[in-house]
Amino acid sequence: MIPDLNEYNIFSIRVYEADPLKGEKHEEGKRLESSNYEILNGIYGNKKQYGVPNHMQAMTVAPVKDGVVDYSQLTIAYAGADKESLYTKPVEKLNEQLKPLNQLKEELADFDRAFDKRIKQRIADDQELAGEFGL
Repeated sequence: MIPDLNEYNIFSIRVYEADPLKGEKHEEGKRLESSNYEILNGIYGNKKQYGVPNHMQAMTVAPVKDGVVDYSQLTIAYAGADKESLYTKPVEKLNEQLKPLNQLKEELADFDRAFDKRIKQRIADDQELAGEFGL
């Protein structure tokens, strides 16, 4: 039994909905709504692989015939990348990590301005003193 386009659509929607970061997960052994398929298992890989986060979302389903799951006809449904996981979260995380560096940069700039002001004042004082001695 090959899933039809409508069933593939149901699988796809369910995989995207089952996002643990949004408080959802796959319900193994549950019949998918509006279909004759049961969820066998689901994964959500929250791993750091190859130096980047991997949020793979997938599930395996099988048709149910006469109340029995047909394990000989498995379908694997998976979610493609969504723009939130690709752009929003890494950018937010990077911005959070940059906050201490930006604060340090501001503090160093303040120190540099204060140091520069003191050096200029010291040079002016030394020049004034030298002038008093005719140097």
